[in-house]
Amino acid sequence: MHRLLRAVWDRLTGFSPEAAHRRGLRAAARDDFKAAAAAWTVAARAGQVEAQVALARLYDQGQGVLRVPADALGWYRRAAETGHADAQLRLAEMLLDGVEQPLEARVAAGPLGVLFPQGVGISANAAEALRWARTAAGQGLSSARALEGYILASGLVGPPDSTAAAAAYEAAATDGDLAAQVAFGLYLLDPPDGRTADPAGAADWFRRAAEGGHAHAWLHLGNLLASGRVGSGDFAASADCLRRAAEGGISAAHRIIGAYHLIGLGVAKDPEAAERCLARAAASGDPDAMVLLGDLRQVSADGPADYLDAARWFRDAAALGHATAQRLLAQLYLSGSGVARNERAALTLMEQSAEGGDVEAQVGLGVLLSEGLEIPHDPLRAAHWFEVAAANGNPDAAYNIGTLHSLGQGRPQSLNLAVRWWHKAAEQGSTLAEFRLGVAYASGIDDMPRDEAAAALWTRRAAEKGHPGAQTNLGRFYM
Repeated sequence: MHRLLRAVWDRLTGFSPEAAHRRGLRAAARDDFKAAAAAWTVAARAGQVEAQVALARLYDQGQGVLRVPADALGWYRRAAETGHADAQLRLAEMLLDGVEQPLEARVAAGPLGVLFPQGVGISANAAEALRWARTAAGQGLSSARALEGYILASGLVGPPDSTAAAAAYEAAATDGDLAAQVAFGLYLLDPPDGRTADPAGAADWFRRAAEGGHAHAWLHLGNLLASGRVGSGDFAASADCLRRAAEGGISAAHRIIGAYHLIGLGVAKDPEAAERCLARAAASGDPDAMVLLGDLRQVSADGPADYLDAARWFRDAAALGHATAQRLLAQLYLSGSGVARNERAALTLMEQSAEGGDVEAQVGLGVLLSEGLEIPHDPLRAAHWFEVAAANGNPDAAYNIGTLHSLGQGRPQSLNLAVRWWHKAAEQGSTLAEFRLGVAYASGIDDMPRDEAAAALWTRRAAEKGHPGAQTNLGRFYM
């Protein structure tokens, strides 16, 4: 009855939702989005689906109206419920990410709270996002199928299902979705579900996406060609792909080409070209490029090292949470190069780097806690960080744990335990540990008798690596 009355009223008044939609299109074509919003609001309220989608986009982008994601979501939902595939996809995207509600809108008395009593934020709802993505994918929208694959792979709705995600990616990729082609290529490169890797297949999908205009695909293809997993490692072809990615604005590609120029890998060795590429990547916020630039400054081959500039680049990268940059900046604070010497600042940075997983920082932190001049010694914490680094395979850390046991600092004093740790470090190539084992076996320890053959073996290994003490002791053995 309501629709019948609406139709009668529209005929009597000459109103047509389609005509209002067309007025909105004409207004938008001349960039009059305020007039477009007015026309589309009328048409959308009357149930014109394309107007609902167009109005939702205006609220989504803040054109002609205040940007209110909640209103955009509402109009997308109304259109999605009528079966509009594009609206279903955008609805899924918004529900997947959510939009944080500004603080003012959370306060009832705040100005946004008065204007928008329902709020302006959107709560993330991955399960509903998956439902709408699947609905849109069922209508043949390949980008929706790709989004379905992402949700399944990410584990946002239940455990990650990489097999189902790969099927969704492959279907979308076959339909020509560029992002899905890249995602399916990455899956083939390193399948998480036990399937045999297919680097050649990955390269094919990367190339398809790259030739379709996906800049990141050139980056992935360039890295794959350099890895040797396809062919024997073609760095010239890799550099060409990376150059195309760089032209597409991918900062990581600028950085890798810069690194290639540093050593002449696939391109001419050219420090100036390397610096230009790294500077472009660093200016885009690439912390790895900042670290490489800092390294360039402190090991300059053409003149004196510029530690001041090195510290600046390390500081910028460290502020972005780059663990290596934090360690390198800490080392500058310890040596007073480019910055005033400051062990406390070094300690803070070394702790951040160690907690970020940098193994060399874990060792450096242990050394600083054991030997620092301006900070209280803390053998217990030092031993902890040495053990963390040793668990990550660092031989210097294993050697240091043995030394702490030999001294009884931070760990129980025990020469037997010390030898056990020195053995572990020596087997990983530590020259210091080889020397200490030679001394220990030559003199005998605790209840272990002297072992001249073992002493000679470990001493010779250290001596052959240039350890002066081991060379002296080996000479004594021969005498």
